[in-house]
Amino acid sequence: AEWIEKSRHELARSQARRFRETAVDLGGLLIKLGQFFSTRVDLLPPSSIEELSVLQDEGKSVTFTQLRDLAESEFAAPLDHVFESIAEQPLASASLGQVHLGRLSTGETVAVKIQRPGIEDLVATDLKAVGRIVQLIRRFTNWERFIDLEAIYKEFSETLWDELDYLKEGKNAETISANNQDDQDLIIPRIYWQYTTRRVLTMEYIEGIKVTDLDGMARQGINRQVLASRLLQV
Repeated sequence: AEWIEKSRHELARSQARRFRETAVDLGGLLIKLGQFFSTRVDLLPPSSIEELSVLQDEGKSVTFTQLRDLAESEFAAPLDHVFESIAEQPLASASLGQVHLGRLSTGETVAVKIQRPGIEDLVATDLKAVGRIVQLIRRFTNWERFIDLEAIYKEFSETLWDELDYLKEGKNAETISANNQDDQDLIIPRIYWQYTTRRVLTMEYIEGIKVTDLDGMARQGINRQVLASRLLQV
């Protein structure tokens, strides 16, 4: 029984790894799908979750020239007229956008998230494909006895389209900030609306430690139990 259980976990891990590698190679929706399922501990075994969680930090970067063209189209102006400076090397590269360090003419250091060129068309195409797969699964399997695939697909689609609207993301950040204005422990980066469009989001740059960086938190003397309680309260 122990050998069978171990084999089952290894199979789940190898399948998740194959999906992860394919997602990184193809980009776009598959990475978001993997990220989505990496949080669904109610659906997948721990070995799959652990493998898919790597997608939270994986994403192929695109050239700054491509991003510059999109950003300049959004602002209807050259980037050097919009920002005092902007680094060509990305701070982070995700499935839908890429973040670059910038500086405003007023001196503030900012994080500039620019949407990947063509990502909206890619997402629309991929969503249609995933929707078709969901219909086939519903028709030819009994999986819906265990999982409401239609509800998951609807939730995933709505969340994804929201993530592609940086104006909505900025407004959500300000709503969270307003709702927690008396909480001195919670810092929400400021949104610079003059430098923000639907496809470019400019926000205050704040350094920090990722919540999964246990060694980094230990070096800073952060009590993880207290942090978890505060996050849940927020």
